[in-house]
Amino acid sequence: MYKNIILHVPHSSADFSFAGAAEVKLFGQKWLEQASDLIDWFTDELFVPQSHSDNILPVVFDVCRTLCDVERLSHDPLEKRGLGITACCCLMTDRGAYNPRLFPSGDIRIMQKYLDHQYKLASLLVQRHESLLLDCHSFSNGATLLQPDISMNHGIDVCLGWNNDFTRPKDEVLSLVTNYFKAKGYSVGLNTPYSNAKTVDTPADYNALMIELNKRIYMDEKNIAKNDRFEQVASDVQGLYELLLK
Repeated sequence: MYKNIILHVPHSSADFSFAGAAEVKLFGQKWLEQASDLIDWFTDELFVPQSHSDNILPVVFDVCRTLCDVERLSHDPLEKRGLGITACCCLMTDRGAYNPRLFPSGDIRIMQKYLDHQYKLASLLVQRHESLLLDCHSFSNGATLLQPDISMNHGIDVCLGWNNDFTRPKDEVLSLVTNYFKAKGYSVGLNTPYSNAKTVDTPADYNALMIELNKRIYMDEKNIAKNDRFEQVASDVQGLYELLLK
């Protein structure tokens, strides 16, 4: 099916050090507490194999999404909810906690970090023909700023998302992935509760598929800890790659 899989892991980091030592000392713990629901905890371990493979290339972003979100677009609709490229304002929540917006939206450091990441992805896609860009995420089982309506989860364990454009995988690929997870005992949502997949501005011809894992299947969200199913979930996810590679 594909010669290469590029694993894009954009939201696993809880690292705020990019903000600077003084800011982290003042606000770091509050930032972490309030960003916790939005961080895709442990997805860098769930999706990325420990052993090296020439055909599986991970791209893991190393800054917390509430400082810089590489999934967002310029003039993204989520800007209105404080969840744009620079998402620090999302930390002013109805929980009563207040954190100043660290970077204005045009801050050159944030934008350079953002653009460097997009360039890295684009370069890989140009260099690696016949690639699947696998967008690797997880989602909270409870309400968050991103998804306040928990009924949208509908008991879904694995959410698959794709774009209705040239990056859309063929029906046989979508069926393979859907049936694979169902056979492993997971309930699967198709473009629900989340939809679409990461795209990159590049002339390369590639497919894109998002996989979102419900955090309840692999971790204790309250205590930010892996549960006893973690290793099995990781094995199931990574077992899919062999089927997707030629």
